[in-house]
Amino acid sequence: MSLVYDYLDMAKFIDNEDYMRFAKYLKYESRHFLDTAQRRFMNAALQTSKDRSVKMNAGVIVWRAAIGYVNMNDAKPEDHEFDLCIGPHPVARLKPLIGRAYEGRINPKGIPYLYTSTSAETAMSETRPGASTILTVAKLVLLKDVRLVDCSLPDQEREKWNEQQEYLADENWREIDRAFSEPVDRNDDLADYAPTQFLAEAFRNYGFEGIIYDSRLADGKNIALFDIDSAAVANRRLYRARKVQVEYDKLITDILYEDQFKDMPGVFEPPPDPPQYDDVSF
Repeated sequence: MSLVYDYLDMAKFIDNEDYMRFAKYLKYESRHFLDTAQRRFMNAALQTSKDRSVKMNAGVIVWRAAIGYVNMNDAKPEDHEFDLCIGPHPVARLKPLIGRAYEGRINPKGIPYLYTSTSAETAMSETRPGASTILTVAKLVLLKDVRLVDCSLPDQEREKWNEQQEYLADENWREIDRAFSEPVDRNDDLADYAPTQFLAEAFRNYGFEGIIYDSRLADGKNIALFDIDSAAVANRRLYRARKVQVEYDKLITDILYEDQFKDMPGVFEPPPDPPQYDDVSF
């Protein structure tokens, strides 16, 4: 399979910040036309994507979650038998609508991709529910074999680097995986999606049928399928988020305004447990 771009002799990484420069270029300089440096990066990414190509067979189970439920009897949450009066979203609600897809980290507006996860807990965590939120969780089955690019492959699978390019490939793919796994927020600047959308379109044009990337919100992985009909809903179930906590990284050193506070403990609590969910009903 040939590369999509020119400059085949320049298909190599220059340093471990290639992706960061590429992202900055797509966000602030040009969305559709790449200069020579960015074409070089794209060719290097596409060439090394062959080392991250994985096949997922038909019949594999993936998961998808959506906040909400169907209230069949107009029951109120405080009603004693509320849990018996609600049901999962219909199947149609669990698939994106063609032509009406919101802008996503991977898909452009109007072009739907099927975002799924490797576990039910990961799918639920990706919705970022609040405590006591009820979610519909769908188990989906792949209907065909798909070829995916796995951005999440860990560096430690390589016993040693044979050359500088292998080291730079690992470093840049780590940044690519981190970019794909950044959670989407409605308050995001949509320009932030340009680099990952561009990469996804290039991977799709290169023959891949989806992307695997890490989750920042749970221990599992996410799988974005380019063909929304490549998986079908097998069953649905309701869950209620029992406890939701997040972890924090300190970005700067504490600034103490008075010497009298210098011996006081830090302000951050110990890392919390991951989200937990209660099974509500089928």
